[in-house]
Order: sequence, then C-alpha cells, then structure tokens
Amino acid sequence: MSLSMNQFNLIPIKGQLDQNINPNVFSCRVGQSQATSLVPGQAVTYANTTSKIPEVLAATATDPIFGFVPYSIKKNTFAAGEAIDVVIDGGVMYMEADAAIAQGAEVEIIASGQTVTTALGTNTKVGIAFDKAAADDIFRVLIKTPQLTALST
Repeated sequence: MSLSMNQFNLIPIKGQLDQNINPNVFSCRVGQSQATSLVPGQAVTYANTTSKIPEVLAATATDPIFGFVPYSIKKNTFAAGEAIDVVIDGGVMYMEADAAIAQGAEVEIIASGQTVTTALGTNTKVGIAFDKAAADDIFRVLIKTPQLTALST
C-alpha cells in the first residue's frame, strides 16, 4: 500500500501486488520495438526475439498475455531496452475496473486503457476477480494466463 500527503489511510495502487511473497515475478526487458513506455498494471506479451533475456511488448486486446507490469516504488514507466519485472500466472495484482465486475468473475483486458472488464469472450481472458468492483475501482485480480498454463502442462 502507498501513503501520500494529506492521506490518512493506505489505499491500493494500480499494479501493486497483494501477496507478501510473489514467486511469479520474472525479470525481463522491454523489447526494442516498443514505441511507448510500459506502465504499472499494463498487460504484456512476448516479443519475438532471439535474445537470451525474455523481452516483452505492450499487449493488444487479443494478444496472448505473458503477464502484467507490477508497481515499482523506484520507477513508474519503462522504455524500450530497460529492465522490467513481469507478474505471471498465479500472481495477485491490483488492477483497474473498466466497468462493474462481480466477485469471482473471469476478467479480460481492455488494452487501450490498461483496464479489465468482465470476460465476454471478445478479448484475452487474464484472470479472476478477487473483489467486487465498480467502474474505475482498483481491485484484486488473480492472474490466470492460459498461454503459460498450456506451456507448463
């Protein structure tokens, strides 16, 4: 949780991790072809490179999702070529709701605003809502990326 001036209690921040220990965080690098900086809570996909270090790019609504950019107290944007952490399958992250979401509902990404909404089968499903949320709420999502689940079986 984060505390700023004139604030009297802790509130969650988009991209912040919910669990004290999150083993599902990988060190990666932002792909050289990434034109805009990546931000906390943003979905990322694999970059198609031959690099020994995993490279990621901003995901579109229908891309296979590798994971999400977590909040960092040190830095809030990540440009091409920079080191970045990525939270993958099994992590619990605070995300922003695009519309009302029921607790336990599957969620999918709205890539243009780095938000999530109730899964309608249009975009890539990325997890399960831990909390009930209204539009623009910051709430917890259990990240479930089927692309990684399929790779591990």
